[in-house]
Amino acid sequence: MVTVTEKFLAANRAKAAAASEAAKKKAMEKKVDKPTSTYYGGTKGVKFKNETQRKEYINILKEKYKSPSKSTPSKFSNQNIAKKFNITPYEVERINSVLKKELNLEYPKQTYEGEQKRQRERDVKRKADIKKTSSPKIEKEIKNIIKQINPTALKNNIDLAHRASLRANSMFGSDYLASSLGVDPKSVNQELVRSAEQKLGKLYDDQRKLIKGLTPGKFSKEIQKQIENINYKISRISGETKGALQGVLMDEKTGKVGSIVGKDYAKVLGAGLIDKNVKNLTKADLDIIQLNLPEQIKRAQAFKGTKFYSGLPIEGMYELGKEVVTKDIPAIAKGAGKLSKPLLTTGAKLLPPAYAYIAAADIGSKLQEGYTFPEALEYGLIGTDVIGRIKKQSMLTPKEREAQQVINNAMASGAEELGGMGYIQGPSTLSIQEAEGIMQPGLKRIQKQLEEQRVQRRSEVEKRAQGLGSLEDIYGYGP
Repeated sequence: MVTVTEKFLAANRAKAAAASEAAKKKAMEKKVDKPTSTYYGGTKGVKFKNETQRKEYINILKEKYKSPSKSTPSKFSNQNIAKKFNITPYEVERINSVLKKELNLEYPKQTYEGEQKRQRERDVKRKADIKKTSSPKIEKEIKNIIKQINPTALKNNIDLAHRASLRANSMFGSDYLASSLGVDPKSVNQELVRSAEQKLGKLYDDQRKLIKGLTPGKFSKEIQKQIENINYKISRISGETKGALQGVLMDEKTGKVGSIVGKDYAKVLGAGLIDKNVKNLTKADLDIIQLNLPEQIKRAQAFKGTKFYSGLPIEGMYELGKEVVTKDIPAIAKGAGKLSKPLLTTGAKLLPPAYAYIAAADIGSKLQEGYTFPEALEYGLIGTDVIGRIKKQSMLTPKEREAQQVINNAMASGAEELGGMGYIQGPSTLSIQEAEGIMQPGLKRIQKQLEEQRVQRRSEVEKRAQGLGSLEDIYGYGP
């Protein structure tokens, strides 16, 4: 038996349904003066003012879908469509989603040719390597921090640089270190290091081929020796970039990443205070990174040179060096004793004025002995040998660096003795005696190689001097 209450409820439901249907009919019949998205009875739709407006909108949408999604002409962007029909970009998205299905529209696939195709392939591989070894999410957070500090820096003149090879870390099974990220001028990250990057890439390929099919932990002595030799080449090339590119060294026994060399902690995120993988960075770590970024961004934006020499004031030194080579050294040779104004002005900031004459003479002597132009400038103007120390570090083999670390630790001087280069990761099993047995021959080898380089340079200088009257032409300004 149907109760009175049930009859009452049924009547109310019927009234509600009738009212809903009437409202729906009224809404559907309502006139609009611009494209409008609708939702009736669970179905999405679109209304237009008239058939003319409908055809106009659909024609624009079809033109929009003729180009790949990332190559759509700006006049067919959602913003411009919204402006044309006086609706919001969000409304355009809703309308387009309905019409796309109704008209069966799809963007054509993006195609690339020539260099553009090769760059696209590199970008795809790069993103895959970042996903595998690093963290796209955290790297995006770092970029957002950079944008907070300087909203236009990433767009205009700097990059978030991967100093160690993403590909090598990926190939040899290592997560990416936070200390391998930094900020660089675009000219450095995209142009100046390209040659070194290509050389390192070939060496990583050589190592991969060398261990292909071999069992980790069971490499022959010959294979281990070949890995060490390639590691040495990687270290040398990395050292030449003065911190712009780090070298990924292979463990000669396991075939995995053994260590990362060539770190300049002034240039890496966190300035050496964060020793962990990018994947594991916390909010506290990002706060530390943010503290150092303003100065790092400022240095990167101020860079206008084409070479890297250990963070020394190279631009000013080179200009000063030109004065020394073209004016001061000839004056000394003639016994004139009158130095150019730049040396007296700048030299006074580095040395007592009375020693400015000696500085010019020292630079001339070092050039004659076969030292490079920047080495001679550093020695004559500042009296240090930072460039020489970095050069020697880059010439050490991985085993020699390990031995040096053991000796330094024993002398309780730690990383300071290494100049903060951060070459060794993890403890060593070498005894002091074993380390000294490795290190001493290594130092002799390096000294011999450096002397051979200077002899070669002296020979080249002498050849250039034949028939040349200008010391500028003879010595040049190169490394």
